[in-house]
Amino acid sequence: MLSFSWFDVATILFLLAAPFVLAGIVIALLVMASRRPRGLIIVKWLVLPQVAALLLLAGMLSYYGVDSNIYFFAAPIMMLSMLFFAIPSKSKPWLAPLLCGHITGLVLFLGLMHYLEPNKMHDLQTGRELHQLRDLRQASKSFIRELDDPEFRQRMLENATRNTDIPEATLKALLDKGATPFGKRGEGYYEQTAFIIALHRDNRPALRLFSELLAGNSPEVVSRREYVQEIGPLSSLVYIYTRPGERQVAEYKAKAQILLAKMPELLDDAAWAKIVKSADPELVKFLWDYHPPENTMQLIQARIILGDLTVVDKIARTPGILDTPAVSEYPATLWLWLVQYAPREIIAAVLDKTRIRWADYQDEKGENKILDAAIDRARSHFGDDPQILMLVMRDMLRKQAAWSPAQVARSFYTEEEGSQVVWALYQAGLTCQQLQAALDNLAAGERFPSGEQRIREICAAGNHQAGE
Repeated sequence: MLSFSWFDVATILFLLAAPFVLAGIVIALLVMASRRPRGLIIVKWLVLPQVAALLLLAGMLSYYGVDSNIYFFAAPIMMLSMLFFAIPSKSKPWLAPLLCGHITGLVLFLGLMHYLEPNKMHDLQTGRELHQLRDLRQASKSFIRELDDPEFRQRMLENATRNTDIPEATLKALLDKGATPFGKRGEGYYEQTAFIIALHRDNRPALRLFSELLAGNSPEVVSRREYVQEIGPLSSLVYIYTRPGERQVAEYKAKAQILLAKMPELLDDAAWAKIVKSADPELVKFLWDYHPPENTMQLIQARIILGDLTVVDKIARTPGILDTPAVSEYPATLWLWLVQYAPREIIAAVLDKTRIRWADYQDEKGENKILDAAIDRARSHFGDDPQILMLVMRDMLRKQAAWSPAQVARSFYTEEEGSQVVWALYQAGLTCQQLQAALDNLAAGERFPSGEQRIREICAAGNHQAGE
């Protein structure tokens, strides 16, 4: 939550009110101009030139696509400039305060701009360069001459790649002049090649153009391909959420399609590991059509994500595989990963064909991490299938496995009406009395008001009363 001091509030109110106060002062000076000519001089030779200069600066920044917040300080600076007219002067009474006002206003404005927005001049220069890059045919002669400098040319390729509105013709022209998307200007932390920038900015036209330079067998092309293989564009340079959204899936598929058309070898174990960790069926199917994983665990997990029930037979023949490490974003065994991400049909088949030793997954508090994963799958906030919790809890009850009432009761919590977790536990076989007892046994500091209501909702729907 944001917090403001009284000074912050006063400053914000002053900055917001300053333009209106300035307008009021100008109107008052104009009204009194007939009686006080000095007021007309202030408006004509101080305020209007500064307003004109400000509008010129604002127009230039807008033309080159540069944003700025410095305009909020313009009105207070203009009002401060007017104070110099309070200084009496015997000869030419308006000249000294006019000069002092303009000099003070300029110094304050530039000083504040340097302090508050120190990179503004750099942004303006970048904006001017991008304006030239959008149409090289209309670029100035000095800009075209600067492109003969290898470092400047390389920087222009990087800047052009960062902006998806730069036409492909400009990128081609820069490449023809000798710029390379696979080289960088320095070794600084923030230096990135244009190829990496195209990946991060999802600049597909640029990525497609740069990928054309990966075709062939010349020593230079081989060096480029080695560089691309080393940086891992389908693994190290992409971040994919577990269960990614449609947009992220579409972006990955589009970029992968461009790259794999030129370098199929990019689909290696590292790339497959990234996609298996995402647990996304669409991405797994997309890469599977190129070729399945070569790594055994990745192959098993990919088949699981695709809902291939035949993989359960392999697990049933060698149940020990469930306790081997899985390819996962966080440390997990295959069985834990299965409960976290596998389709319901796969989990049901594993429980049916394999005898799970539930005691092996309990911690020192008696809580079961597999049950915890199933509870997460059932939560209405971010879960996707409450029936998985029903399957897991039903198997535990059927095998008379120990379960922690406190762990179960904490899962009741929800700020919304209804609870998929309580529904799944009830459907698995826990009675209303057991659900209520689990909630009652929670420590005082762990209690929450919605637990009783969640039980009543489920038990009333099942023609039971909580505690029966």
